[in-house]
Amino acid sequence: MPLILFCTVRTKAQSAWTAQELVHNTLHDIWVSDATVWLVGHYVLMPDHLHFLCCPRAASDNVSVEDWTQYWKSRFSKRVQQPEWKFQRGVFHHRVRNDYQLREKLDYILENPVKAGLVEKAEDWPWRGCVHDLSAHNRSFGRGGE
Repeated sequence: MPLILFCTVRTKAQSAWTAQELVHNTLHDIWVSDATVWLVGHYVLMPDHLHFLCCPRAASDNVSVEDWTQYWKSRFSKRVQQPEWKFQRGVFHHRVRNDYQLREKLDYILENPVKAGLVEKAEDWPWRGCVHDLSAHNRSFGRGGE
């Protein structure tokens, strides 16, 4: 299986500001146009954190997920200019090792707002999406696990 990571980024002091249109649109745009060394698949913005799946655009890219995350956080801060909106340092990530784990992490992302009691159905949560089809960038995606 190609390198796919399940990532979590939290807000500083767990302040609740990420689940809103400006944040959603800004992050989506940054992931599409600026921070493109890593590709973001499915994601969900919760009030005080976000979860996403990602993979490197090319196997030859040597930019760590930590450096890439720091980059898009910086771009985000410069664009929104909201000094009170800060992310915690770093990113928590877990390598997805097989198709079972991939399905499990994707279900977790999609169902997170339901489990948190924010909506009754996952599709009712507006602060989620998919930037890139990770399978289109990873030929071995979906062919079984390690």
